[in-house]
Amino acid sequence: MLRDNIKNIFKHTSIYSLGWIASSLAGIILLPIYSKYMSRADYGAVDLVQQANAIIRIIFSSSFNVAVSKFYHEAENDRERKKCHINKCYRSICIRNNCIIFLCDI
Repeated sequence: MLRDNIKNIFKHTSIYSLGWIASSLAGIILLPIYSKYMSRADYGAVDLVQQANAIIRIIFSSSFNVAVSKFYHEAENDRERKKCHINKCYRSICIRNNCIIFLCDI
C-alpha cells in the first residue's frame, strides 16, 4: 500500500517536472539565438519578461486548486463546501490582481 503510494507520487512528480525541465531547456537552447540576433536592450527586455514569468509561475503554482479540492471533499455539508469554494475564488482573484498590479508597475 505505502509502496504503491510512493510510486504514484514519484510518477506524478516526474510528469510535472518534465514540463518545468522542458521550459528551462528551451530557455537555454534559445540563449545563443537571443544573443546573436538581438541587441542588448532587446535581450534585457526578454530577460525582464522571463523573470516576470518565473515570478508568476511561482505564485500560481502554489496549488490552490489542489488544496481547495482536498478541503472541498473533506467538508461535511454543503455550507462548508460553498465557503471553501468562495474562499478559493477570493484568494485567486486577490493573487491575480496583485500580480497584475506588480507587472503594471514594472
